[in-house]
Amino acid sequence: MYLLEGEEKAALIDTGSGVGDLKSCVASLTQLPVMVLITHGHVDHAMGAAQFEEVYISYKDKGVYIENSGMEVRKNYLSASPRFVEVEEADYIPVKPADSFQDLNDGDVFDLGGLTIETVACAGHSPGSMMFLLCEDQALITGDACAYFTMLQGDSCLGLSTYERNLRAAGKRTEGRYDQVYMSHGNIIAPVTLIDEVLEVCELVKSGSDDKVAFDFLQTKGMVAKAFENNGVSSYARLDGKIGNLVYNPDRIWD
Repeated sequence: MYLLEGEEKAALIDTGSGVGDLKSCVASLTQLPVMVLITHGHVDHAMGAAQFEEVYISYKDKGVYIENSGMEVRKNYLSASPRFVEVEEADYIPVKPADSFQDLNDGDVFDLGGLTIETVACAGHSPGSMMFLLCEDQALITGDACAYFTMLQGDSCLGLSTYERNLRAAGKRTEGRYDQVYMSHGNIIAPVTLIDEVLEVCELVKSGSDDKVAFDFLQTKGMVAKAFENNGVSSYARLDGKIGNLVYNPDRIWD
């Protein structure tokens, strides 16, 4: 999650897995009114949104949000954490229907007062995946739309070729407008070359010259394009020293 403060409002980017009192935590960090902007509807990004009044999420991710809001899905995801044993039933934030949130669209602009956030659509990891450009700060928050381990293998993901077109369009729209990149997982600070590196990996997959490393994650299977470090703790760092990577469905390269 990221908490951004302007002079008049604050924006919380994503809301985690929905365990504990997130709203009180945010209130301890800012005295400003808080809006919530969700990058996408997956369990680890959207499940705490119900605690807030002003929430935006792409309606293209309605189905993803609904599927991920089931208690079995939430517990299955959290079970990978060593702290899962500490979580009690009362700790789970109840979810709200997707229709209770406001739609988030490409090009939407939110003025926090001295800090402007622009929404940049980049469907692939999910149908409604978004990135956020912090205009005055010249920073780009990519969420899971473009990452060190971009996942495209799930049933709700788009095919690799469609994702590549969307990422290329997002890259052109934001080109020259940022000098900082922040992701949602791992070492969150990424080089400004992140989008270019992931586009390069897409081309390698289409040409058949990627590393094709088999990968399983939460009952989904795919191929990782570039070989990565796996030391039991799995940093997922590329062996060639670059950052951008992706997991893809080999049956949906040309979708």
